[in-house]
Amino acid sequence: FRSSIDSVERFLQPTLVLTHLPMAERHLQADATEAEVEEAMNFTSDSALMIAHERALETERGEDALVKDPYARQLAGQKGPTLSEQFSASFSHFGFKDWPEFHQTWTVVRSKFIDDTINSLATEDCGCLQLVNLGAGMDTRVLRLQSYRNLDASYEVDLENINKAKTVLFSTLKAEPLCEVHLVTADLLESTGLATSLAAEGFDHFTPSILLAEGLIQYLRGEEERLISSISAIASVGSTLILQYLDATDIAKANPDSHLSGLLKRRHLERWLEKAGWSEFENQVYGDEVLNYGRFKADESPNPCFSFMVCKKIMDDPAYVRERTSLSMC
Repeated sequence: FRSSIDSVERFLQPTLVLTHLPMAERHLQADATEAEVEEAMNFTSDSALMIAHERALETERGEDALVKDPYARQLAGQKGPTLSEQFSASFSHFGFKDWPEFHQTWTVVRSKFIDDTINSLATEDCGCLQLVNLGAGMDTRVLRLQSYRNLDASYEVDLENINKAKTVLFSTLKAEPLCEVHLVTADLLESTGLATSLAAEGFDHFTPSILLAEGLIQYLRGEEERLISSISAIASVGSTLILQYLDATDIAKANPDSHLSGLLKRRHLERWLEKAGWSEFENQVYGDEVLNYGRFKADESPNPCFSFMVCKKIMDDPAYVRERTSLSMC
C-alpha cells in the first residue's frame, strides 16, 4: 500500500464547522433570484460540486448508467468539472497504480451502492420507516429515488447555510420531493441537540430509520466516536446505518510514525458500534465483489480508503432509552 502523507492529509482536512444553529426551512421549494442562485452556488462546498459533476457524467452515459441523476449537471455548476479533473491527479496518493478516473468511478459505485441499499429497505411493505441523511449537502435522492415514496419522511441534516443554499438551488430544479422532507439544522456531534432538532421537525424516535452518513465521518478527525454516539442516540431498534468511511488500517501500517496512524480504523468503528447496540456488520471495500459493479479497474487492488459499513440496531443502551423517553415527554 502506497500513500502520500501530505495529500492524504489535505483530503482529510475538515471542510465544515459543526455548530448548533436555528432551524432551517423545512421545504425545498422557493422562488430564487439569479443573484441568490449565484450566491448559493458560491457557498456550496467544492466536494459537492465535484461529486455532482461525476454523477452527471454517469447519467450522461444513457442506458448504461448505473446512477441516473437528472439534476446533477445543473448542480455541478462551472466548477465541478475543473475540480474533478484536478482531483484525478491524486490517484497514487490513495494507493492506485495508474487510474486517474478512480474518483469518478468511486462516486458512481458509492451512489449505486447507497441507492440499492435504500431500495432494499424502503419497499412497499416496509411499514413505518424514516430516513435521516446526516451531512446531506446537495443529495438529490429525495427527488429521484422512487423508493422514497415508501418512506414516512426524509430528514436532511446539515448546517444552516448549507440548508439555505439547498433551498435556493433546489428551487431551480423544479422538482417535487417524493416524500415529506424536512431540512434540519443541528450539531451532528451533540447527541441531545441532534435528537431535539429532529424531534422538533416531527422525527419519531421510536420508529425504525435508515440512517445515512455519506462522505462525513472522515472529516471529523478525533470526533468519530462522538458521531457514532449521536447517531446511536436517535436510532431505534430495527434501524439500519449506512456509513461510508475511510479505513486507515493500511495507512497506519505504512506510516507507523506518522500522526496519520491515529486515523479511524475498522476495528475501532465496529467496537464503538457494538457498544452502542449495533450488530450484523457488513463491511464492503471499493473493488471487492460488491463495491465494483463491473467498473473497478482490473489491475488495481481493492482499496479500504473507500469503504462502507452497514449494520442493524438490535438493542438500546439504557442511557439512550432514558434520553429518548425524556424527549418524548417534552
